[in-house]
Amino acid sequence: MSPRPWLLAALWSLSTALSAAPEVERENQFYGVTGIAPSEIRASLERSGPVGRSGRRFHASTRWNVEWGLRWIQSGPRCQLHRPQVSLKITLLMPRLEPANGRSETTLQQWQNYYQALYDHELEHADIALRAANELQAVLGDLQGWMACDRLEQRVNDRADEVLEKYVEMEQEFDRRTDHGARDGVVLPWATATGFR
Repeated sequence: MSPRPWLLAALWSLSTALSAAPEVERENQFYGVTGIAPSEIRASLERSGPVGRSGRRFHASTRWNVEWGLRWIQSGPRCQLHRPQVSLKITLLMPRLEPANGRSETTLQQWQNYYQALYDHELEHADIALRAANELQAVLGDLQGWMACDRLEQRVNDRADEVLEKYVEMEQEFDRRTDHGARDGVVLPWATATGFR
């Protein structure tokens, strides 16, 4: 007995939904940090680090951007979303301690410990971005049925805005909870400021 057509269609839809995943591009960028003494390294970090939305300078940042396509099948004035695709670009901007003679082994070890904690903190931000893209891909994949094309476009954009706003708030809460990583070890032993993202 051959499978019923509706069952094949359902299985095809399920396999398509399961295989759909956001396209992800990751990039690590670096800015140079100079100095031999701890106070010089700290001053270089605070002078050269990326500037956040508030205008405050941080020691690292994770920038992410999510885009989604609006491809659809049209029948007269009605449209149905067709294989929606979400793309995500994540850029980590991290400090790189430039080589210099005269740094103590203690200073280098403190830098390594600090850098690892900072990098781990930024990876948490990248993970939040990836979760946002995955949820958006799932939400768009669930938009089934035919509707007026302009209404479909508005619905896609509204749902995307809801998902992204949720994850932006999640990122802000993560930074509040961790004091921008300071509570998780993102602290230079010789730094005077907190909030290094």
